[in-house]
Amino acid sequence: MSFPDIAPDLAARMPKLRGRLVANQPLADLTWFRVGGSAQALFMPEDEADLAYFLGLLPAEVPVTVVGLGSACRISLNALPMCSAATSDLPCIQ
Repeated sequence: MSFPDIAPDLAARMPKLRGRLVANQPLADLTWFRVGGSAQALFMPEDEADLAYFLGLLPAEVPVTVVGLGSACRISLNALPMCSAATSDLPCIQ
Protein backbone atom coordinates (compact mmCIF):
# COMPACT_ATOMS: atom_id res chain seq x y z
CA MET A 1 0.00 0.00 0.00
CA SER A 2 1.23 3.48 -0.76
CA PHE A 3 -0.07 6.93 0.00
CA PRO A 4 -0.14 10.15 -2.01
CA ASP A 5 3.35 11.61 -2.28
CA ILE A 6 3.42 14.53 0.18
CA ALA A 7 7.21 14.95 0.02
CA PRO A 8 7.19 17.60 -2.77
CA ASP A 9 4.65 19.72 -0.88
CA LEU A 10 6.63 19.43 2.35
CA ALA A 11 9.89 20.27 0.58
CA ALA A 12 8.27 23.34 -1.01
CA ARG A 13 7.30 24.60 2.46
CA MET A 14 10.88 24.08 3.67
CA PRO A 15 13.30 25.51 1.08
CA LYS A 16 16.29 25.38 3.46
CA LEU A 17 15.87 21.67 4.24
CA ARG A 18 19.21 19.87 3.93
CA GLY A 19 18.33 16.28 4.87
CA ARG A 20 16.69 13.62 2.69
CA LEU A 21 12.90 13.58 2.39
CA VAL A 22 11.48 10.54 0.58
CA ALA A 23 7.97 9.25 -0.04
CA ASN A 24 6.53 5.83 0.82
CA GLN A 25 9.78 4.63 2.37
CA PRO A 26 9.86 1.12 3.94
CA LEU A 27 10.75 1.39 7.63
CA ALA A 28 12.02 -2.19 7.87
CA ASP A 29 15.45 -1.05 6.71
CA LEU A 30 15.65 1.23 9.76
CA THR A 31 14.50 -1.12 12.52
CA TRP A 32 16.50 -3.60 14.53
CA PHE A 33 14.17 -6.54 13.75
CA ARG A 34 13.88 -5.45 10.08
CA VAL A 35 10.08 -5.20 10.29
CA GLY A 36 7.68 -2.38 9.56
CA GLY A 37 5.51 -1.03 6.79
CA SER A 38 6.16 2.11 4.80
CA ALA A 39 5.93 5.66 6.06
CA GLN A 40 4.10 8.15 3.86
CA ALA A 41 7.19 10.34 4.11
CA LEU A 42 10.55 9.74 5.76
CA PHE A 43 12.89 12.55 6.72
CA MET A 44 16.56 11.89 7.47
CA PRO A 45 17.94 15.15 8.87
CA GLU A 46 21.46 16.38 8.22
CA ASP A 47 21.86 17.50 11.84
CA GLU A 48 19.90 18.69 14.89
CA ALA A 49 19.24 22.14 13.40
CA ASP A 50 17.83 20.52 10.24
CA LEU A 51 15.49 18.37 12.34
CA ALA A 52 14.33 21.42 14.33
CA TYR A 53 13.71 23.33 11.08
CA PHE A 54 11.71 20.43 9.64
CA LEU A 55 9.57 19.96 12.76
CA GLY A 56 9.02 23.71 13.10
CA LEU A 57 7.57 24.00 9.59
CA LEU A 58 5.76 20.66 9.42
CA PRO A 59 1.97 21.20 9.33
CA ALA A 60 0.36 20.38 12.68
CA GLU A 61 -2.03 17.90 11.05
CA VAL A 62 0.82 15.65 9.86
CA PRO A 63 1.52 13.00 12.52
CA VAL A 64 5.20 12.33 13.29
CA THR A 65 6.98 9.24 14.55
CA VAL A 66 10.66 9.43 15.49
CA VAL A 67 12.42 6.18 14.62
CA GLY A 68 15.85 6.73 16.19
CA LEU A 69 17.85 3.49 16.18
CA GLY A 70 14.70 1.45 15.58
CA SER A 71 15.23 -0.92 18.50
CA ALA A 72 12.69 0.41 20.99
CA CYS A 73 9.79 1.45 18.80
CA ARG A 74 6.62 -0.25 17.66
CA ILE A 75 6.06 0.03 13.93
CA SER A 76 3.04 -1.39 12.17
CA LEU A 77 3.55 -3.94 9.41
CA ASN A 78 1.02 -1.91 7.41
CA ALA A 79 1.78 1.33 5.63
CA LEU A 80 1.41 4.39 7.86
CA PRO A 81 -0.09 7.76 6.88
CA MET A 82 2.53 9.82 8.69
CA CYS A 83 5.88 11.44 8.46
CA SER A 84 8.75 9.62 10.15
CA ALA A 85 12.02 11.18 11.19
CA ALA A 86 15.01 8.83 11.25
CA THR A 87 17.50 10.24 13.74
CA SER A 88 20.01 7.41 14.12
CA ASP A 89 22.82 9.57 12.69
CA LEU A 90 22.26 12.34 15.23
CA PRO A 91 24.41 11.63 18.34
CA CYS A 92 22.34 13.81 20.66
CA ILE A 93 19.08 11.94 19.87
CA GLN A 94 20.14 8.29 19.85
